[in-house]
Amino acid sequence: MNRFNLTSFDFFRVGFFIEKFMRALNFLSLLSLLMMISCNGKKDQAVHEMDAVQKERQKIEETRPLIKDGDLIVRTGNDYISGILVELNFKDKTYSHCGMAFTDSGRIYVYHNMAGDFNPDEKMRRDLLDSFCNPVNNYGFGIYRYNMDTAALENLKNIFLVNYKNRLPFDMSFDLGTDDKMYCAELVAKSLYRATSGRIQVQAGGMKKKIMDKYLKRALDTRIFKSDKEAYALEYISLDNLYMNPHCKEIKQVTYERPVISF
Repeated sequence: MNRFNLTSFDFFRVGFFIEKFMRALNFLSLLSLLMMISCNGKKDQAVHEMDAVQKERQKIEETRPLIKDGDLIVRTGNDYISGILVELNFKDKTYSHCGMAFTDSGRIYVYHNMAGDFNPDEKMRRDLLDSFCNPVNNYGFGIYRYNMDTAALENLKNIFLVNYKNRLPFDMSFDLGTDDKMYCAELVAKSLYRATSGRIQVQAGGMKKKIMDKYLKRALDTRIFKSDKEAYALEYISLDNLYMNPHCKEIKQVTYERPVISF
């Protein structure tokens, strides 16, 4: 007789519960192990992707010695709106946004005008070169240079600085007839014209019908245009006309390896 007065049934029941407990313990241990493997896998992936981004950022650093005041900096965004903007180019459908580079206290800034989630107040801004060309948000960028003398370059810089100081609004109507609001390519084209006393001109043109047909409803819904007639009569400065210009030459094109960021 055992000291606890347990029957054989009691021993059976205790053994049953011990077996259940051990199974549960083994399951929890396995679950913990799987979670650790998963976390370590995500951590390794994140480290790999961060290394990939850093490798792409090095490409930006390598271009710094090439950039001079007044250089046109263009980029290809990897978001949906950038994909639409690329289609609006007349010939070269590579880039979606632009700005001009000027140094301040030894640092390179890109002055530009934009709207959307990245710039909700829709005012002219300046971003450091590595921010403007960020590989997380872009597929690549390009550097172009206009043939201007020192006086014209100084004029150009002053024009951009004044517009930046006055927080020039973005022109959602894409109206070339007004100067109180401007979109990115318009700002560059008009500034070049003024800085060079009309020597450097960038041609405007109309949107191709198949492109307008594709995006007309969206443009009307967002009130970019008031009517179909206004939309089809639009003339605008396409981004590719800025650098496909006889007064402009390519300095450098950079393409990223498109790292996917998932963390």
